[in-house]
Amino acid sequence: MSSLEYQGIRLRSSFQPIINVRHQRVVGYEAFIRGTSRQHQYNTTSPTILFNLAARLDQLATLDQLCRLSHCESFSTQDATDNWLFFKQTADLVKQDILHSYALEQLLKQSLLPPYQLIIELSKKTFGDEMLLVEAASIYKNMGLLVAIDDVEINNVSAYQIERIKPDIIKLNLHNHHETAGQHDASHLFTDLVSISSEVGSLCIVSTVETEKQAVIALSSGIDLLQGNLLSTPSPSLYAGSSGLHQQAQQLQHYLL
Repeated sequence: MSSLEYQGIRLRSSFQPIINVRHQRVVGYEAFIRGTSRQHQYNTTSPTILFNLAARLDQLATLDQLCRLSHCESFSTQDATDNWLFFKQTADLVKQDILHSYALEQLLKQSLLPPYQLIIELSKKTFGDEMLLVEAASIYKNMGLLVAIDDVEINNVSAYQIERIKPDIIKLNLHNHHETAGQHDASHLFTDLVSISSEVGSLCIVSTVETEKQAVIALSSGIDLLQGNLLSTPSPSLYAGSSGLHQQAQQLQHYLL
């Protein structure tokens, strides 16, 4: 377990696999932070509580920096040299990286992970300033890192936005869409977005696959990369539940184009 702490809360990373259904293999893992109190080691502190605490103390960048250190340290010890590591970053830490990238450069040296193995997720929901997104993506890509735009809603993204940011990966959020649109409409929107993304060299991942219906929408529109609790829940071990993950992926293969 990581020895990193924030305000008396021990931090640890959990990882959720991202799988290529067509090729039946894991291509990467998204990291999530969890916390346990020193006084109550069996009580888990949620990320929401952690980041709300940091926001009140005006320490979001400090906490976020500890989180990415935890993610990289834990990931680097688990022999995943062929997989990407995805992690989110707050706008506060992104602004700090833009002004001075020393901490990120040190992280890369400490973890011994090559830059091209790390994918920094920039969320459209948490960045009110699109110019900041564009600048951040450029900074990270110039350092050799990969960039993903996260929380993209398929009915609320334009070709213009994708072309400006030029992300390596687009992570699509299907969480609410299935409630407001039919499968045919969603598949049509997905197909259009896949075409736009291909033009700028971006890959698409559907990151909120909770039901088989959502998986079918993605796969039937040409998106092979899936992530979500239908396939596997986050775990400190990269390989926890791997047999169930591959079994579920095999069952989904007949929905591929």
